Amino acid sequence: MDYNKLVTQIIVGSNNLNQMRDEIKLVVGTILSMIDSWKFRDFPNESIEFRTPHGSWVIGRKDRTTLWARFTDDGRGWFEQHEDSSVVPPTLSLTWVRIVHSYLPALLEGVLVTFPEVGRNIQPILDAGIQEPWCRRR
Repeated sequence: MDYNKLVTQIIVGSNNLNQMRDEIKLVVGTILSMIDSWKFRDFPNESIEFRTPHGSWVIGRKDRTTLWARFTDDGRGWFEQHEDSSVVPPTLSLTWVRIVHSYLPALLEGVLVTFPEVGRNIQPILDAGIQEPWCRRR
């Protein structure tokens, strides 16, 4: 057994999972910040659900002005983040980091379909995500 290779895999895998956790928090926080919390008055229980093959994203109101998003699959694993960036649980299980990360596009799609104004609000961020040749890092 090549233990040097295993140590390298631990380092790379750990860094990748930490990056995915950061990306989950960033993407979910950005999406939540773009939604007008008052729009939830029109939904039953002041929440909305977007289903995926592995579970559901649910967005709802914590209070009059703060939203939350949750990924769940009937109790086998879950992630919750509030608009104010608090995350419950503080550490997403290693097994679920990749799954939750892989379903970020489903969350974005559901939000853009349900709240078209988010598409307009998020456009400057999307534009900045396309690097022009003159601003690429060397």
